[in-house]
Amino acid sequence: MEFKTTTIMKKAFISLSVLLSLSFLSMAALFSQSRVIQGRVTVFDSIPVVNASVVVKSTDFTQLTDSLGFFSVVCNESDIIRISAQGFRNFKTRINPKELTLPVNLKLKKGDVYLEMALDHGHILDKDRLAALAFFKISDISSGEELAFDYSTFTTLEEAIMGRFSGVRVVNGEVIIRGIETWALSNAALVVVDGVVRGYSIAGISPETVGSITFLKGPDAVIYGSRGANGVVLIRTKRGGE
Repeated sequence: MEFKTTTIMKKAFISLSVLLSLSFLSMAALFSQSRVIQGRVTVFDSIPVVNASVVVKSTDFTQLTDSLGFFSVVCNESDIIRISAQGFRNFKTRINPKELTLPVNLKLKKGDVYLEMALDHGHILDKDRLAALAFFKISDISSGEELAFDYSTFTTLEEAIMGRFSGVRVVNGEVIIRGIETWALSNAALVVVDGVVRGYSIAGISPETVGSITFLKGPDAVIYGSRGANGVVLIRTKRGGE
């Protein structure tokens, strides 16, 4: 009787050991496939979206973006990330196994009410309110007419700007907006392409790639600080403007 009991206990111990080993291997495999993805959520390419909801599909883990729009989540190799905020279009993407960072530029829904909704819910902080309002005015998010002009009919972007916009000159690739003169060595406007500061020259930008051009000056250019003292040329390419 004692021998039989001992045998049963040995079999139970072996079975438990096998189960624990399998569980450990499964957990190890799962852990080896997971990784950390860091990202930043913005609107108008540069303004942080605060307290946006970032959801990992495989675990339903949710994190809110911080005051600078940053987030950091653990997900699987090819997981799906969903991002949402009041007043914005929802964003969803499948993580590329090679990606380590995920920059996201949310789009506001159509209509002034949605910008106010985003402001009221604190997704855009007070310090960014003025800049958001300025970008909202110059970004044609409601009708798409901003992309209607065909810049590809011009040989150079310099010709396109002077041919379409009165009060703007282009000298050696530098854009000078009439009515803005500073004590700086140059009166060239800052050039920003698809949200990335390029410098003070439009040289080398093909008009065939341009979807829209907008000029900021005065309070509207405050987000760029002293660099935008002579105004800002916002260029969205056909790819960057989607």
